[in-house]
Amino acid sequence: MAGAANVSPMRDALMAETMACQFALEAAEIHGISRIELETDSALLREALITNSRDLEPEGALFRSIRDLLANQFRCDIIRNVPCSCNSVVHEITKVGMCWDIGQSDVWLDLPPEFVNSLVAHDLAEQLVLNPEP
Repeated sequence: MAGAANVSPMRDALMAETMACQFALEAAEIHGISRIELETDSALLREALITNSRDLEPEGALFRSIRDLLANQFRCDIIRNVPCSCNSVVHEITKVGMCWDIGQSDVWLDLPPEFVNSLVAHDLAEQLVLNPEP
């Protein structure tokens, strides 16, 4: 599954990451996906989701909402922080969504658009070059 949306304007990167996370979880829930591993390149978002240390910030209600959604609707054994370089596909899809009208979104279940397939293929090829199997 892949998706994109334009939820502009955002106050900061943490708010954008938080909204993207919530959007993805809601899409997964709607489509019956219940077992997940959550990955983010935002250490701040990961911290906000595994602790309550950021609950008093402006995004606090969103952090609590996502934690409740994770606890009640998903089996999520890990919330992992990944390097930005591992999220290149997500960043490219985000650029596409930012070109859309505000509020426009799309989720691709079975057959993502060709540009998504190309991004994933490029990412996989790059990973094979960087990490060849013995």
